[in-house]
Amino acid sequence: MNQNLKLYDLVLQGGHVIDPAQNLNDIYDVAIDQGKIAAIAPQLPLHPAQKTVSVAGKIVCPGLIDLHTHIYEWVVSDSLGADDVGINAGVTTVVDQGDCGAATFLGFKAYVIEKAQTDVRCFPSINLTGTITPDCSRTAFYGPDMVDIEALVSLAAEYPHLVRGFKVHGESGALSRWGTQVLELARKATDLADLPLYVHIGELFDVDEAHRPQPAQVIEKVLPFLQPGDLLTHCYSHRPDGLLGKRQRVPESLDR
Repeated sequence: MNQNLKLYDLVLQGGHVIDPAQNLNDIYDVAIDQGKIAAIAPQLPLHPAQKTVSVAGKIVCPGLIDLHTHIYEWVVSDSLGADDVGINAGVTTVVDQGDCGAATFLGFKAYVIEKAQTDVRCFPSINLTGTITPDCSRTAFYGPDMVDIEALVSLAAEYPHLVRGFKVHGESGALSRWGTQVLELARKATDLADLPLYVHIGELFDVDEAHRPQPAQVIEKVLPFLQPGDLLTHCYSHRPDGLLGKRQRVPESLDR
């Protein structure tokens, strides 16, 4: 036996390694030592005492990041467990989108973030309470009176490693009830906190039919509030006020 062979904690043998950051897309062995990737090579020399696992026919890649999850389990309707959608699904980092707000963040931190093995970050909702009602049915929770810019900015400053942006809704229900007031407040909060804005598009809230916007005009009302680095979510929504709606192509306004 070669006494100079490196004894790793674990070697994953013969998996299909995909790592765009290192331009890897082929069959490799991957060695892990003290919880970190120690070596990647087409064929690593093995020490008889180390643990090896054949992963032939499987994909080996860096931990995935899911940018849009709902994981305030037992508080927000239809939310799931952080580890169920996280490490148990091959995802090492999840980002919750709007389940908590400035007033409910500490509960989210204590009962979700601190209990999960998965790395959890969040974009708190622009409204104080987050998404605490099924299907966002109680619109009173989501109007401009429920936005506290100072609380949001203070939260982001106190927990910069956890709060990575803010979430707002830019869809027919919100526009029919409050116009662009909530979007304006969201823009101000994100600018003050120097964070990105994450905008839901596609009809969600109950619409005030007397003031329903034309579906194709919704995206035109939303886009002026976005800046480079901001995000539109549900871009493939079938909703008529979504990014595509009944169009056959992406709106030209996105080119701006």
